[in-house]
Amino acid sequence: MTTSAPPPRFIILVLMAIISVIPLNMFVPSLPKIADDFDVEYAVVNFAIGGYAVVSALTQVIGGALSDRYGRRPVALASLGIFTLASIGCLLAPNVYLFLGFRMAQGTVAASQAVAMAAIRDTHEGPEMRSRIGSLSSAWAFGPMIGPTLGGVLASVFGWHSNFVLFTVLGAIAFTLVYTGFAETNRDRSSRLFDTANYATFIRSGMFWACSGLMAFSIGLLYVYLGSAPTVAKEFGNLTEIHVGIFLGLLPLGFMISSAITARISLRVPPHHLILFGRLLTVAGFSSGLLLYFGGASHPLSFFLPCMSIGLGNGFTLPSANAVVLTIAGKSAGTALGLAAAITIGGAALLSSISGFAMHGESVRLSSLWFMFGQAAIALTIAVGIYRTMRGRAVT
Repeated sequence: MTTSAPPPRFIILVLMAIISVIPLNMFVPSLPKIADDFDVEYAVVNFAIGGYAVVSALTQVIGGALSDRYGRRPVALASLGIFTLASIGCLLAPNVYLFLGFRMAQGTVAASQAVAMAAIRDTHEGPEMRSRIGSLSSAWAFGPMIGPTLGGVLASVFGWHSNFVLFTVLGAIAFTLVYTGFAETNRDRSSRLFDTANYATFIRSGMFWACSGLMAFSIGLLYVYLGSAPTVAKEFGNLTEIHVGIFLGLLPLGFMISSAITARISLRVPPHHLILFGRLLTVAGFSSGLLLYFGGASHPLSFFLPCMSIGLGNGFTLPSANAVVLTIAGKSAGTALGLAAAITIGGAALLSSISGFAMHGESVRLSSLWFMFGQAAIALTIAVGIYRTMRGRAVT
């Protein structure tokens, strides 16, 4: 239900979405140099990625519930404030242990994305809400697309510390904009923190689990692809880093295109139609990839172009699935989004771990295509169930 609160300026929500995701992978190109500077094994500093993801998942659950109880604005300010201070801590850390501690604290910024989407739920309804979420998702995809490239360029010119200088600046700007231009949107707050009745509602909801599971398989495809793509690239011979970077950029480009389309057509097309279409696109993409492999295609695009269907499919699926979760949530939008995000991230991480055992043999290209095709087929099955359940219902 909408409230009398004015919607925050959309540019603020966009910045909150970008800053919630760009710290995850932006400084990945600098990890070897960071390990050298702190004189530790690479595996130690690599915890800066896995540990950050765990903190992000926990933050989504806690931050969402806090925003339902105490309001969106204070949670956004707290998450951005902690992120900014933690970025300064990473910048000045004298040893790897303090660096990793501040790096984990940076993960609290993940709450800003849930708050941004919950604010949209507070101030918009129905097709307009779904359109806004589609636009926000498109902006969210911009972060991981430019993150590693931007981080690599900064590190090569100014050193790895420059990444954390940028994080500090972005955090300070976002904090200032939220403080000055984000009026509280949650006018119907939960009576208790971590209300068990709310969680029971979501846990009993088959639609909530279906949407969360669907998003887990959808994001899981992304994780599996990112993990396997560099190894697959070696099978094609002497590809330069520039070529690999361009090929990897096809996926987020596909996501931005389809999520932008979703933002436009969701005013007219129900979310379950978009969910199903997105999953059909992805299955079709991997089917074409397998056909090209068995047909003897040897150009790198015979692998990377079909994998673009991950981004294309997710751009239709993720905003629409989040919109369905928000319709289930009612006034507990933050709690629902946080719980769904934790299930999504946890499930995707599990699938990514399993993929390491599944991808073997003479061709990682073939085994990865089969594994991702299987994931896409399961996601399509879930999407068909959502479509059948929602067909004929009034979509609000």
